[in-house]
Amino acid sequence: MKSTLIEPRIHDDLAEFYTLWRDACLGKKASESEEVKFLLDIFASSSKIKTIIDLGGSAGIHAIPLVKHGFDVTLLDKSKIALNIAKRSCSQLKLVNESFEAINLNQNFDSSICMMSSHTYLLDNIDRELFYDWVKKYTNDLVVFDQLNIHRLPKSYSDNCQAEDRHFLFNVLREWHFEEDLLHTSFVYEFIDKASEATKIINDAQVQRFLSIEELIKYMGKQWRVVALLGDFNLKQAFDQENSPRMIAVFKRVSSKQTQILT
Repeated sequence: MKSTLIEPRIHDDLAEFYTLWRDACLGKKASESEEVKFLLDIFASSSKIKTIIDLGGSAGIHAIPLVKHGFDVTLLDKSKIALNIAKRSCSQLKLVNESFEAINLNQNFDSSICMMSSHTYLLDNIDRELFYDWVKKYTNDLVVFDQLNIHRLPKSYSDNCQAEDRHFLFNVLREWHFEEDLLHTSFVYEFIDKASEATKIINDAQVQRFLSIEELIKYMGKQWRVVALLGDFNLKQAFDQENSPRMIAVFKRVSSKQTQILT
């Protein structure tokens, strides 16, 4: 069956502006440092984590800092543009240009991470099964799935958010609505060049299907267990469906030594 994927251009031909997009849509600047510290805390629970694959990691927001912390990191993404941006920033980073529904990488990793709702762009069940089957087969110890907690979202919504860097003012008009279990989001980006004051408008869109923890457990199967279900990038913040901004599931292979740190 042909896959159904609708991902925003910000992950592909607009990937050079991904950091600005994150700052605008998340409402806080440089939050990747918090996220990387969170991942380091998770990896500290296991002495086995040496090799990591960052699935759908775009331009290397998390992968590059992990390399700098001494891990052997592979960044997998379907966007050649995003991968090239990451490689320019970190020559030691290993790259794989593949999509989730057709991973053809026969290599094991101690940990797989999938951050910022990247796995929610898989809308077809067959594609999801192929993706999770690969994760289960080729991950030795820990898997981290991070996604937005959609239970806090209204059924329809619109907002304006902003961010800036040295070169651009970046305004985002964002509108979303649910159609059954799919979240449809449209974006209008306004780029204002600080030097020339020239303005450019670009439209973007995405469709996502978020998974419940029960669905994730089913996809991961009996050889994996949830050792942490967290509501934000903090090991002490347990997931609360009504209040948590995110739902982050940490899975550990059952045959591995039991983890005591994650609760």
